[in-house]
Amino acid sequence: MEGTSLIRTVHTFPDIGRGTISEKTLRWPMNEHELRRALSKVDRSRPDACHLQISDLIRNAVTSKKLEAGTRLPSERELVGVCGVSRSTIRIALDRLVHERVIEKRPGKGIFIAQSIRRTVGCVAGVSSSSAQYPWPLVMSLAMVDQARRRGHEPGLYILASDRDSARLVRDVEAGHLAGIMSMVELSDLSKTVPLVVAMPQATGPGCFIDYEDMGYKGTSYLARDGRRRISLAMYPYERKDCEDFLRGYRRSLSEFGLSGAEHVVRGPALSDPEKSGAKAVEELLSSRRDADGIVFMGGYYALGGVKVLVEHGVAVPSDIMVATHVNLGYTLPYPAPVVRLEADPARIAAGLVQLLEAWWSGQPPAREILGIEISVNPSELL
Repeated sequence: MEGTSLIRTVHTFPDIGRGTISEKTLRWPMNEHELRRALSKVDRSRPDACHLQISDLIRNAVTSKKLEAGTRLPSERELVGVCGVSRSTIRIALDRLVHERVIEKRPGKGIFIAQSIRRTVGCVAGVSSSSAQYPWPLVMSLAMVDQARRRGHEPGLYILASDRDSARLVRDVEAGHLAGIMSMVELSDLSKTVPLVVAMPQATGPGCFIDYEDMGYKGTSYLARDGRRRISLAMYPYERKDCEDFLRGYRRSLSEFGLSGAEHVVRGPALSDPEKSGAKAVEELLSSRRDADGIVFMGGYYALGGVKVLVEHGVAVPSDIMVATHVNLGYTLPYPAPVVRLEADPARIAAGLVQLLEAWWSGQPPAREILGIEISVNPSELL
């Protein structure tokens, strides 16, 4: 088994409606006079963002220990005068913090900083009619739920299978019910209103995801060290960042092993079923009579179709052709022959996403994380 590496590069989160309020406004420890002075700096020229500024300031003061548990806050009426905004704006800000369990309202006593913060985190995955049979979205979303709960947060699961599901997510964000979102789908419209981290390399913004260049490099290198000298790459027929990265890793490995002249890339047709697309790619490879002795596949189902074709044509796997393929942990695929698995652990991705959200909440500069890939050789369950 090869070692695991983590590559980190700084990627600053966008500012979300904080106006003129910043960490420099707050001093530690913070008394009521200093809190009032900080809240008086709300940018009232942006009334649509005032409630976000107020809730962000109080939340950041709590997470950075500038406001301690049990501290009494000014009343709603006092906050209206201090912030110079309407009572409805104050209530929206406070209700958001109550929902996040940052503060608590005690009837007849006032508003206090809660003893512990338990934020609600949206865990979002998308499922379409063409991809409903594949377990990865569900496996990844459940990993996000588990990791959020392990870190003491309240997870909210959103499986986006229809416009109705998307509308529910938007409604909960607008109501201030979510302190942050971890997503497997593009939600750029929501990134300006709530902290959002992603698990997709092709998306912009902070996230934690698989380093596909590292995966392509390690898979090809594993085969090359086994003595394979005619290694083909079977990949998706899409112009996407993950595909480009995987191809780059494949080529880098070939170059290091002096095999650049043996480069050969096959792309299956753009079908809704990746298993069928992978089968077509391998049929093309076999018909080319290239005499490959190794194949690196970019996807698990893509490889499943390809390995089935190899076995159907009487190819001995792995002795004649060794196969390395991306396989996500959390579910198994019925490969009819042993393959080298380039495994990605959904729990590690989800844990990285939660940590990025926590960095966001604490006001610390977060990082864009790329998940290292572990390689291990595992036989198929059918053997």
